[in-house]
Amino acid sequence: MCDVLSPVDNGAIALTGTFVGATATYTCDTGYILEGNEVRLCQSSGQWTGSEPSCRSKETFIFQPFTLRIVSAYFNSICSSRLYIPTKPH
Repeated sequence: MCDVLSPVDNGAIALTGTFVGATATYTCDTGYILEGNEVRLCQSSGQWTGSEPSCRSKETFIFQPFTLRIVSAYFNSICSSRLYIPTKPH
């Protein structure tokens, strides 16, 4: 038997039980993205596979610093590769 899992913030768990072979399927509320394992399995050791996932706001997910660095680097490379600076006045 596995322990009963705690609910996730901004989401839900569908449990088939706490017996060996039972599954826990996680979903997130509208506007949130699941990070981590969507499905966990109760093992004979009494432990669930994987780790507890979390539900993050889509806005938070999009604006992570790593993502911003990639977008910024892409934008800078496009701008600098197409930047035209005249050397003589017209």
